[in-house]
Amino acid sequence: AKQMFGAALVDYADLLRNQPKQLRTFASRVEEALRNKDVSVFRLLSKRKGYFMRRINELYSVFGIETIDAFVNAKPSFEQLVTLYNYFDGRRYDKERSVVLASESASKVNSFGTQTAMDVKVVDAIQAKLKSAMSGVVSKTNKKVYIDRKLYFSPIATNNRASSNSINNITTGTSLKFDGKKVIRAYVHWVDRYDIDLSAFIFTENGFVEKIGWNGSQKFADAVVYSGDNTGHSYKNAEYLDFDLKKLRSMGITWVICDAKVYRGPNFNRWGGAGVHAGFMLREYPEANNLWLPETVENAIKIESKSSSAYLFAIDVVNSCVVYLDVAQNESNVTNDANAKKILSFTKNIALIDDGSTEVNWNKFGQGHILNMLSSDIVSDRDSAELVFDENTPWETVSRAMTEARL
Repeated sequence: AKQMFGAALVDYADLLRNQPKQLRTFASRVEEALRNKDVSVFRLLSKRKGYFMRRINELYSVFGIETIDAFVNAKPSFEQLVTLYNYFDGRRYDKERSVVLASESASKVNSFGTQTAMDVKVVDAIQAKLKSAMSGVVSKTNKKVYIDRKLYFSPIATNNRASSNSINNITTGTSLKFDGKKVIRAYVHWVDRYDIDLSAFIFTENGFVEKIGWNGSQKFADAVVYSGDNTGHSYKNAEYLDFDLKKLRSMGITWVICDAKVYRGPNFNRWGGAGVHAGFMLREYPEANNLWLPETVENAIKIESKSSSAYLFAIDVVNSCVVYLDVAQNESNVTNDANAKKILSFTKNIALIDDGSTEVNWNKFGQGHILNMLSSDIVSDRDSAELVFDENTPWETVSRAMTEARL
């Protein structure tokens, strides 16, 4: 048998059958090395860089900055370096960890408790090493490249995507800045004899939450106004919520989470006609032009999830930004305060907020940062560019460039 299959395989099969407890798996060898503070663990982990990344916190607690050097020396991909770089940016702050677990018809936001912040100087040192490793990337184009500022605040898509095509062509966490002096109208619009309900959760800086909309309050101190329930009897079916940002800020409101639920009708992906659209428009004052027509809607996104309830977007009241979400809910689910708090935690973890400053922050990489690093000639004038990346650039383009990058 040893001549036919090889001594190592036969010996392994013998142990597997007769003495399985003596077998040492990859994980058990890593655990043993960690217990003994044996640096040979890095040689093991270099063969499985994804596993290396998942254990990075534990490894750093044992070996310190040597962990980062070992990871870089393992020659990870450009994409893996970017992922780890962004992860460590999140270690600058105490924050609640959360993730969206997706299925075909719904998503569940799981929280894992608060992660304690690392020393900022340590985070800076780690990111410097990772960025240095990325600096050797071979440019994929020698053309003059223009990158719209919005793309620097469009996050890199992750496996947190909620469910199949929940909101089309928008990367979760993408933020869009608007005039903070205006009233923002969040809406849901459809064409059919069914009924969809819109609602929102309002958060203050001290943790207070109130629900406004179809099964909550109709107004919030004149700072938020709900259109009322539309029962779905005409071609222009819609519900909206108007938010007066100036008033909300004066009341200590920091965030708003908007969601839509099918009260009567099929799941969003089976809707008739043009489907269900949601979005936001700016108004001069609450309830201004409340007879708007479907063809005049702005910032419209189509909801295509295989569910009947979805979180649409969040409004960062302080920075006057809309943050797109992509979280579908169970069909029978009616959103409540606990759900909204989890969604807010998730939003803060993934969103890249444009605070209006002239310089783009490089502590966390968005799509624009990736395109910047992969281009050799960046120009500030769109008209002089040979290659233009803007809000119409699909995530797939950025993902392909990142995957194909050669270090």
